[in-house]
Amino acid sequence: ARDKHGIYMTISWGLIPVLLRWSFVYCAFVKPWVWVHLLLAILVGVLHYIGVQEVHSAPEGEETSDVKLHKTLASLVFFLAIWQFATGFLAMYAMKWSKIRIPYAFSSHGIPVYALIIVGFATIIAGFKVEWEDYIYIFILWLVFVVIVEAVLYSYTKVLQPKKGYVSIIPKGKVLSQVYSTFAEYKTEVANLTKKRYILMDNFVLDITDYVTSHPGGAFIFQDLALHDDISRFIVGNYALNQKVSVHVHSIASQKYIYSNLICGLLTVANKNVKSKSSDIEIETPSTEKPGKETWELTEKQNLSSDTLQCYFKSNTIDIDPTPNNLESMGRHFKVTATVNGKRVTRLYTTVFSLHHTRTRQRNELTAKASIQLDEEFLKKEENVGPHEGANELNLVLKVYGKTAKLTPFISQYGPSGRPNFDIEGPCGFGLCLDSGTSGDHVIFGAGTGMFPFLDLFDYILRDLVEWNETGEKSAFLTNFKLSVYASYASRSHCVGLTLMEKCQKV
Repeated sequence: ARDKHGIYMTISWGLIPVLLRWSFVYCAFVKPWVWVHLLLAILVGVLHYIGVQEVHSAPEGEETSDVKLHKTLASLVFFLAIWQFATGFLAMYAMKWSKIRIPYAFSSHGIPVYALIIVGFATIIAGFKVEWEDYIYIFILWLVFVVIVEAVLYSYTKVLQPKKGYVSIIPKGKVLSQVYSTFAEYKTEVANLTKKRYILMDNFVLDITDYVTSHPGGAFIFQDLALHDDISRFIVGNYALNQKVSVHVHSIASQKYIYSNLICGLLTVANKNVKSKSSDIEIETPSTEKPGKETWELTEKQNLSSDTLQCYFKSNTIDIDPTPNNLESMGRHFKVTATVNGKRVTRLYTTVFSLHHTRTRQRNELTAKASIQLDEEFLKKEENVGPHEGANELNLVLKVYGKTAKLTPFISQYGPSGRPNFDIEGPCGFGLCLDSGTSGDHVIFGAGTGMFPFLDLFDYILRDLVEWNETGEKSAFLTNFKLSVYASYASRSHCVGLTLMEKCQKV
């Protein structure tokens, strides 16, 4: 009976808890992991109960110090196990069904598991000393094996894989069943699928209907995502969805799983300003190959404010037209990746073509001419163009937050020489979801960098207003579109694009 007790307890506290931990830490991106985790936990409880029954039916032995130690540790294991089962069901509820975040639901279950594994191993070793002292080396070998496997898994997922950076490859053989060219088309389609849950990642639409209740971070997270929200910034750990959720960098394995849910792409034909030099096909055109990722060189930096930089990047294979005149391209973002301290780090940046030196120079000329017609001296005020004269370059606006950030300080520290190359993908997402047919009253509330995505819109409106003043004909867009803007900055030294907004207001 004691031999059976030893076998049952060794399996329930020496083998299964390790599998329980691995199933969550390294396999939580696979949909069935929740049920595998739960079944293993139930198996632990069943084997523990059977093992206890066996030892109760065994003849009483001598109460040695080893036996007392074993019993004491076993009691502690039982207490920890009850805690784990209770908090495990709370965590499961918080993950699968709760529509709000339950504080400490996951940490109260996840953190004590280490104590349970350590005490469980100690209990088994104490038990071996009581009955199977000659075979204790076998369990020691098992512990060594566990440590080696843990080290390999940790090194691969936490050290080696992050060096590869951000996954952006469609699974081989994955067929894009449909392509949406506008947000309106996408929104109409999704509205008709009431039982489906779609989200965007880069330029692709993902169906996460069956995965929402298996997401390790909780199903409630998806409650706050709008139809056009791009989850890329959450995946790479740039942002948290809200203040109650911590920033999390998703593993390469989980990123690959995300892409396995891909169903269709976004064909944003409006972005004529970003083209391959070898053809007229937009680089973000959906295909079964890698999306538009190119290596770019950092060529110049320009200070826009006390804490904001404009960086210019140049590619040997991509042409950039910094003067796009369409609403569809506004507010979209680019994904920049570089190796920082041995790790691949990715961050999403908004491109603001209206701040490009070419576009700024054109606007200065336009408003200087309009100042004479409107007799408005302020319109003669020149915006900072900067010394850079290079054309055909991508401009991205970066705010230097300080030591807490990773990629932005890395970019800002490089001088005229010794600059690294960057992988840049884009443009991505639906942007502001505007087109020439957009109408109605619109309100913008923004502060600091939150105003960047709207500067191209202000530039577009300014040009329309100047043309209206010259020709006397109001464009269809201005006729049906009304915009109110509430913008806040820490100080005038922090303002970026303020002169543009003030010129727009004056006209």
